[in-house]
Formats: sequence, C-alpha cells, structure tokens
Amino acid sequence: MQGGHGEAAALVENREGGAPAGFGERALRLKPAPGGAFPEGLDISYWAGLDAGVYARLWALPAPRVCDFEQMFNDFERVYFNGQPQVKMLADLAVPPHVRVLTALARYSH
Repeated sequence: MQGGHGEAAALVENREGGAPAGFGERALRLKPAPGGAFPEGLDISYWAGLDAGVYARLWALPAPRVCDFEQMFNDFERVYFNGQPQVKMLADLAVPPHVRVLTALARYSH
C-alpha cells in the first residue's frame, strides 16, 4: 500500500501499540502540490501553515518517508498550539487529531 488514507489510517490505528515494523520507512509519493479538501472547523491559517511547514519540507527531501511526515506533522502541531491548551482542545473537538493527520497525508501524497 502506498500513500493515501491507508497508510495514515495504519499510522493512527497503531498509535498506542506502535506502528508495524518498517512502516515509517515507507516512501511517500508526493503530489505536485497539496490537493484535496480539508474539513471545516479549523481556521484556514492552520491548513496554510501545515502546507507551508510540512508539505514544503517534505518536498525538499530527496526521498520522503512516512516517518518524516509524522515527525514534521507532530512538530508543526507542537509549535502551532504551543502555550494554547484551550485552542488545542477546541481544535481537537472540531477536527480530531486523527482526522487532521489523515487529511494532511491525503492532501500531500498519492
């Protein structure tokens, strides 16, 4: 299975038990530009920042992998919500974290 919702779903489903061996090493086939819709409920600045902070960095890598995406996504969220626990809580209610990660991965990869 390459890119798309399948890999992200496995990433999310295996969060507590850890991802399957070798999963993070899977290559991502990036789209030429972020594409696809994103769910309503978060300010557009979140998605624009995610595109600029994650997609652009993935594109700069010679061979981006799922683990690169996961690390960049987590780094972005840590910085974006830093010091704003109530904003993070409201974001989690509006668009749960697993939906955000699935959406981002689907927007960036095939």
